[in-house]
Amino acid sequence: MVLGDYADFFVWVDGVIEWIPTVRYVGGHKVKYPGVDKERLFYDNLITMYVEAGSKGSNVVIYDALPGETLDMSLKILEGDNGIRQLLKDYKGCRVISIYFEEKAGPLLSVDRDGNILNVVDPVPQLGYIPEWVVGAEGVDVNVTENVVGTEGGG
Repeated sequence: MVLGDYADFFVWVDGVIEWIPTVRYVGGHKVKYPGVDKERLFYDNLITMYVEAGSKGSNVVIYDALPGETLDMSLKILEGDNGIRQLLKDYKGCRVISIYFEEKAGPLLSVDRDGNILNVVDPVPQLGYIPEWVVGAEGVDVNVTENVVGTEGGG
């Protein structure tokens, strides 16, 4: 193999990015993955590293930062395999690559004023399924009124 095809990856997990007053990664821990083949690196490999590092979140944002630069100056979001290709261009010749994972809250997560996650106790009411609506042979919805409660001929 040609020199420079491999790099040590330092993967930061279970922490959060603080943006003010300066950008920094707070909490979590770092896991080293030595000798990663950069030519065979894909986005799925990063997700595998994330899971192997002990994290279980499903809504995660991945960042990278250029070596020798502060997070303020070089932290950027890494998205998909195109992001991986850009990362490899940015890190050309580098033997160490740092990746930061940040778990984001889901779209329906609620928190109180102190930042505590509120659990939903009451189930969310859902509309009932009405099996009386069927699709006719022509693909048009047909209402079978004789089986629908509250209509003529219905029970």
